[in-house]
Amino acid sequence: MGTNREHLLLGGAEEAKLLPWARGRVRALRAAGFRHITQRYEILGLLVRVTIAEDDAWIEIKGGAWEYLTWPTSLEHGVGVDKNEQGEEISPLCALTLNASDKGLRRKENVDLLAGPHDWISDDHKDVLTYDHGNGFRYAISGAQNATSGAKAEIFRNGTRIKVAHEVCGCAIFKASLPQGGTAKSMVHASYEEGGGETYGDQQVVLYRVDPEEKDDAGVSRSEEFARWAVPAGPELTITQPIFFDGKGKRCITMLETVTREPVGGGVAIRLGAPRYALRGTLSRNSDGSLHAEFELSLLATTPDQPLERVNVQRHNPSDQNYFRGSTATDFSESENYRIDEFTTFSSLNGGASGYSRTTMTESSVQIIGLDLAPDGTELLIERIRSSESRSYAEEVERSQFQYTHYINDKVFPIVEHFTGSSSFSNTYSTGATTSVTETITVNGQPLMSLELVNDLSDVTQKREWSYSYSEAFPIPDPPPATVTTTQTETTRRRTLSIRDIDARWESLATVVGEYEQPFNGTELRPYSVRLHARCQGQEFDRVIFAGQVLLPPLGMSLDQMLYRSIAVRRSKEFVICFSPAGAAHQHPPMSALYDRLAETGTPDRNPLLAIRRKGKTITPGPDKFTLGEEAGFRLDPVHLL
Repeated sequence: MGTNREHLLLGGAEEAKLLPWARGRVRALRAAGFRHITQRYEILGLLVRVTIAEDDAWIEIKGGAWEYLTWPTSLEHGVGVDKNEQGEEISPLCALTLNASDKGLRRKENVDLLAGPHDWISDDHKDVLTYDHGNGFRYAISGAQNATSGAKAEIFRNGTRIKVAHEVCGCAIFKASLPQGGTAKSMVHASYEEGGGETYGDQQVVLYRVDPEEKDDAGVSRSEEFARWAVPAGPELTITQPIFFDGKGKRCITMLETVTREPVGGGVAIRLGAPRYALRGTLSRNSDGSLHAEFELSLLATTPDQPLERVNVQRHNPSDQNYFRGSTATDFSESENYRIDEFTTFSSLNGGASGYSRTTMTESSVQIIGLDLAPDGTELLIERIRSSESRSYAEEVERSQFQYTHYINDKVFPIVEHFTGSSSFSNTYSTGATTSVTETITVNGQPLMSLELVNDLSDVTQKREWSYSYSEAFPIPDPPPATVTTTQTETTRRRTLSIRDIDARWESLATVVGEYEQPFNGTELRPYSVRLHARCQGQEFDRVIFAGQVLLPPLGMSLDQMLYRSIAVRRSKEFVICFSPAGAAHQHPPMSALYDRLAETGTPDRNPLLAIRRKGKTITPGPDKFTLGEEAGFRLDPVHLL
């Protein structure tokens, strides 16, 4: 046996930390008698490969790409690092990795990979397709989805663009079990096309099978139509969102809403709403290998709106028709009157009364955000419910009490008579109102997030009271003048909510919340705070980026804005959150109007909310700095899935 020789291929200092462990694996394999073997391991996010060939041993340790793409951007490099030191153009994308110490992110070079903002993930989480269905969000939060929605005719897989002949409104890898064993896979995608009619909802859903290996001279992959469905005539319906597939590519779903037309001025206003319908498609493979699909349109059960409801309850004197101040009904009355001895009697009275008029008004409106399919095929209905309750009241409570002992001896002259006792009285009268507005985002009826947007209280309370005690001869003295105390309470709390990313499959949500207590007039500084809130797979994260005073808040704080992908998930118990409310930093020029407005009167924190979950460990706030070539200090902004 010759001398053992070692060959090393290490990615850097972090990778070198695993070298003693890898050498231990070589010794263990040799001790087990192996002379030719290759073993692969994944340790702390790094890939380790050990190869033994006779007396030679190769150890390769490198960072494992983590199936996510990011734009490494900063305020100075808003379009990403798109040029190298020689001035040559390079892709601004970086692959995401965890270093061996599991403390942060690092990648030293750009990568020539591509991805779209929306994704499909297989049920085993091994296949991922990304695409752009034309809406910033995964869901079309408002408006109809049609053939001119801006969907792109391309699909991305493993970082490579696949050109197709038609716009992609949804895609998947269809998997079918073969009779002889094994699985047949086919790439499919959906497209929306306009029909030949003139109605608003004249649309068709078309399914295509794509062969990425067969391309024409323009590089467009061959597509074969295998199913088509047209929106039926009758009540005018229109498709209002993209189409989503389950993780096997065997089921797909989209939503249709009813079109109503109302004359407004000299024109016609088109409104979309209930009744809503779900279009469900089932894909299957024929015996000759071709595909086909069947569609079913059925009524979609959603949470109904609650119209304005007014309820008034009153309590008043039975002789009055309605409550007014002073019209009270008896709550209780207790009295005692008995003789203590021949000359002394005891008397007491304890009574209470109340009256009120209370009016409560409630109302709720429901917005359908989207209808989705999870990789396991679970249907997900995402709704946004705004509930309001206002309560006005006028009410009073009155309490009175007295007790005394009366001594009288009429057997002597002059007659001796004496009173000893105490008495008290109080009347509390209040008028006021409360207003509350709450917004709740639900998935299949279960709250994903609930936020109180308005909480106003105004109250004026007046209390009249007196009390005294006495011990003197007849007559009993009159009560003293009443003491009147008036208190006034007024509180205001307002919040604004802006959705920046949402995906029901992973219970993920990114929002910007603004909070203030006084209306803004543009001339006086008012307290104002802004926080970022993100949640995914049951974990929640918050970051306050501004707490100060402003003349006016930034624009769009109550508008939903999909500026970029903020939360990316490949599988359960794993996610990347990199959330900043600034505009898409990979666009040019950077849209930092929100930060710029806050910076006029304060110092906003421009760093993103960063949280990473992998292998049972959550890293947050996490380092938002990493190395890219020779330049340091860049932050991760948009997150995309490979």
